[in-house]
Amino acid sequence: MAQLRACAGGLEVQALARIDVPSGGVRPDDSGRLDMLADLIARKAQSGGFSGRRVAIAIDDRMVRTRSVRQPRMPLSELEAAAHPSLANACNM
Repeated sequence: MAQLRACAGGLEVQALARIDVPSGGVRPDDSGRLDMLADLIARKAQSGGFSGRRVAIAIDDRMVRTRSVRQPRMPLSELEAAAHPSLANACNM
């Protein structure tokens, strides 16, 4: 985790912390281990000199699953019908 702050010369590091995940990593389908990771992050944020809620966190790419999915083009009228009404209103559709 890293937190920067503005200073006269640009930016400087305000706080920096590393969290080592216990062996076995954290799988997205393992809520107990995800809770453990959230707790580790919260404790490190409290004890590591962080302030406020703006912080950058990098996650090991072995813990993240990504997929490239091609979607067909959708006409605007169908997109509007498919969107949740409150989302459509929020986006001025």
